[in-house]
Amino acid sequence: MLRKAFFRAFFFLLLMAALASPAFAFVEGEGYSKGAPSDSHAPLSNGMTWFVRRVPVILYNPNSVTASLEGNKGEISLSDVDLVWGELWTKPGWAQEGSRYGLNELYIPINPGMTPAPASGTKKVILPDSDFDNPDVLSFLADYFDVSAQTRLIDKNNIWAGDASSGLYVNIPLPARQDFLSQEEGMNEVQAAKWKPFLANQAYPDGLIPSADGSRQFLRALDAFNQGATFYYHLLLNPGPQSNNWQVAAQTSPYYDENSPGGTGFYRGKDWSDQLKNSPASVPGFIGAIAPWANLKLEGPVEITGAPGEEKEAQYMLTDESSADLTPDVGVKREGGEYVTAAKVPVKAWDKAPVTLKFKVEDTPYKVRVAVNPFGGLLESTYKDNYVDVTIKPIAPDMYVKLLDPGASEAEPGKAYTGTVVYGLAADYPVPVKATLSLTNNGYSATASDGTPLNEQVPVEFRPGEEKTFTFTWHGDENGNTLTAKIHPVNPPDDVDWSNNSKQVYMPPAVQCTDISASLTYSPRQQRYAGMNTALVATISRDNEGPAGPVQVKVTISGNGIYDTKYISLNRGGSTTLSWVIRPNAAGSYTFKVTATPLGVEDCSPGNNSDTVTVPVGSLPGFNPPDSKISVELIS
Repeated sequence: MLRKAFFRAFFFLLLMAALASPAFAFVEGEGYSKGAPSDSHAPLSNGMTWFVRRVPVILYNPNSVTASLEGNKGEISLSDVDLVWGELWTKPGWAQEGSRYGLNELYIPINPGMTPAPASGTKKVILPDSDFDNPDVLSFLADYFDVSAQTRLIDKNNIWAGDASSGLYVNIPLPARQDFLSQEEGMNEVQAAKWKPFLANQAYPDGLIPSADGSRQFLRALDAFNQGATFYYHLLLNPGPQSNNWQVAAQTSPYYDENSPGGTGFYRGKDWSDQLKNSPASVPGFIGAIAPWANLKLEGPVEITGAPGEEKEAQYMLTDESSADLTPDVGVKREGGEYVTAAKVPVKAWDKAPVTLKFKVEDTPYKVRVAVNPFGGLLESTYKDNYVDVTIKPIAPDMYVKLLDPGASEAEPGKAYTGTVVYGLAADYPVPVKATLSLTNNGYSATASDGTPLNEQVPVEFRPGEEKTFTFTWHGDENGNTLTAKIHPVNPPDDVDWSNNSKQVYMPPAVQCTDISASLTYSPRQQRYAGMNTALVATISRDNEGPAGPVQVKVTISGNGIYDTKYISLNRGGSTTLSWVIRPNAAGSYTFKVTATPLGVEDCSPGNNSDTVTVPVGSLPGFNPPDSKISVELIS
């Protein structure tokens, strides 16, 4: 826990670089270099003249950290440490720039003949790290170790060093002050081979940067805009207008040997306003910490599909944009869950490595996040490109309604009909699928003849290529009938083609008709003679069908020169008797016909809506009928 709080990087380098006192600054031809260095000796020559200052740089391996406790207090130590002289190259006039970043460049020259000064004991150095700015971490450490909280200088209501980091005092082996002051600049080839993986620049395969004239080689320790190092300035200038910004804004570290302005060692001074304004090269500002990152990036598919229950493989590509070989974790986190390590993937510096992961397809879609370095075990400048959000979803089946046959072309009100419906699953789907089925008649659910409820409630399983046929009963409605059949997959709840998942059939109401019948007779049925009254009796009837209300009927009677019309109204199953009284004037046979015609509705059986009757009329002896041209006289 402690170690993770100290060093989030798997294997990162934290460099403490501090300027020597002004006696070791190189201004106006005095000190280490005569005059401002020429561009020909500058690394990454760009045609500018730079100020250069020699600065001490502490390089250490955080894997060599140890901690010891005696009672409630402890000491932290680092055993694998190198102390070298680096060169801080500063752009002239940098203090007047709008931004303080990128204006200093820290290089360590390669000096094959340099011999490191021998360690003469253990000294305390304060190591800053942004993790220590967490109040909980700092409070925990303060209970056991010697820590320095983040330091801010408040002057005339201005807060300086607002982004300084807290630090932890660590014991490290260091040479005596005088021995180190005599140590030549740079690092030797053994040290360069040791630290090059952490300080190399991608633009140079061997990590070494030559000077413009090729006479020197450097490792670049401050590479924030190419290699992505995270670094902390301990000489901080307040952002914004720079006209009054001449204060060195932090109490700096490491505290080593002397801590007074008159010393020439590692003192970091506080008030260098005049020097900074007049001669930037003479100011002992320094870079507080540099942590090279392992910029890891993950790329790969964002959607994986398969049949429910199927295990699918997907390949992701891991990129290591750093100068160290790494073996980061690759983790998978299901939505709402926690990361689970899926693999540890070795990847070479500035190279790529594939990783193949397996995912189980379920009945319904779900999301996972695949990430490299998911637990933050490696320090990076950004983690935004470390992950890919992936949707795991089942492929959709093709379910369909093949047939909906109502068994009729029109619907007679109240009449029962038997229909057929066929549902199916396409044969190319690899596994069975459950689906809900529905069948409605004018919006009301139907039940299959075998008892299967077709109401979208009970899922029914279909094997690939299977079709299920159901018969059903439905009843006609006087306003017509709409039958609708649907199928909806449940697992997965999707379909490759929704256009064939339903069918609908409309049956118009049958054309309504009624059967009107007519019969005709005469009364009385005894022998009729000329001059006698005879009743013609017609019975008009309606069958029990057709419109619910009464039907108007036109009744006509004709024969032997007479014609009459009557209008009646008949309900379903009703009948009416009509009569006419006639008086034949002469003997003979008299034939009459009655016809009943429904108005506004067809006659279902038009063959029985008329009838005829013949009345035989004789002569009585001694009776002389009146002389008339009318053979029949209609009495009523």
